[in-house]
Amino acid sequence: MEIGRDEALRVFDPAEDVVFEYSGINRAAPDYYENACEHLSKDQIVHLFKGLVIAEKEYGMSGGSVAGNIWVLRIISKRLPPCETYELIKWTLEHRGSNTSTPFGSMYADDVFAQQGIDILSKCKQDYLGSILFAKEMYLARRRNEKKEAEDEANQRRAKEKIERAKPKIHDTQRSDWIKSEIQKLSTMTPIERLDWLVKTEMPFPAIPPEHFNAAEISSAYLGYPDLASIEAKLGNHKNHWKKLLSALQALNEQ
Repeated sequence: MEIGRDEALRVFDPAEDVVFEYSGINRAAPDYYENACEHLSKDQIVHLFKGLVIAEKEYGMSGGSVAGNIWVLRIISKRLPPCETYELIKWTLEHRGSNTSTPFGSMYADDVFAQQGIDILSKCKQDYLGSILFAKEMYLARRRNEKKEAEDEANQRRAKEKIERAKPKIHDTQRSDWIKSEIQKLSTMTPIERLDWLVKTEMPFPAIPPEHFNAAEISSAYLGYPDLASIEAKLGNHKNHWKKLLSALQALNEQ
């Protein structure tokens, strides 16, 4: 397990018989590994499996068609999720030595494990790819739901804002009443009084009725406004009717 955990090679003295002495472990019967793995954790079994693959390749512990890693893979395929088993098989095919029976084997007594190994690999691959596609679909579905929820929230917010805008505001009502009152006053004023009112009022220009500021009517009563600059400041940025009124007053003032 230590070799499999490190996934690195250990330095052995070639003069010693360590490798030869323990190479028989790699040819032990399936029951040997069943018993050995019974109380091991998932990670420990993976380390044992990798250690057997590395030891077989690097230390001459050839097990042929009954190599220990073959039996451990059978245990792994029952205890690990298919996608993890598939990844482990891919790792084995990249790191195994000359023993092509690793990790599926060929035959042990009447049990042909080679075909079982191929079936495991096929099933793992299908489940592995299926899990990726499922995860992708789940991700896309989640994104669609998040987008729909965001759109629904935006629509609800806009609908609420529209309702709020449609509600009459107290200050808007008061302002509307004030504008109506001012327009009523205009109707009772003389042309020059209206001109004076125009200079001083805070009413927005779109709300001021142009008919109360007829250029000809005001010009006929105009005798020169005491502060023409205030009229120019008030009307200078406005066009059409108001520009004509200002031009008429400026022309009269120059006479």
